[in-house]
Amino acid sequence: MTLLPFIISAHNAGLLTARGRPTTFNFPTVNTLAAQAALWDYYQQGFNYGLTLSFLIDNGSPNVPTPRAPKINEPESFHGTRSKFSKFMTRLALVFSSDLTRYATDAAKIAYAASFLTGSAADWFEPHLNKTSGATDFSSYGEFAVALKNAYDDPDIRATAQRKLRNLK
Repeated sequence: MTLLPFIISAHNAGLLTARGRPTTFNFPTVNTLAAQAALWDYYQQGFNYGLTLSFLIDNGSPNVPTPRAPKINEPESFHGTRSKFSKFMTRLALVFSSDLTRYATDAAKIAYAASFLTGSAADWFEPHLNKTSGATDFSSYGEFAVALKNAYDDPDIRATAQRKLRNLK
């Protein structure tokens, strides 16, 4: 398991909390206390940075850094191909973590992600969208991601990898 997305999320959750927008951060299941401590350290770093920004803004400092979102390539359209699901979700996570202002709400994340669904994935999403109001059946981005994963991710990655290795012979 890679911790990079969780490190970014921990830092961002701390930053948003310090800026007055308390954010829930769900820690992954990690098997070492060192990994847990590292994630809390990144949360604390984000929190301290947020407090510093708030102080500078509140006191009218002319040297307030204006955070700019880095240029991140948009994800490729997702057609529903199982082998491309993980890359699609990874790219979405990078986009969301790079611009906390634009993607501060679950609705914004769902709308952005859904805009890249085409083919059978778009057909899957369509019944979940109220075409009049633009609202979706999902109460959070996490719920949307789990539903999409259940529909399109490989249910047994290990067996698929073993099958591919056997076919190489």
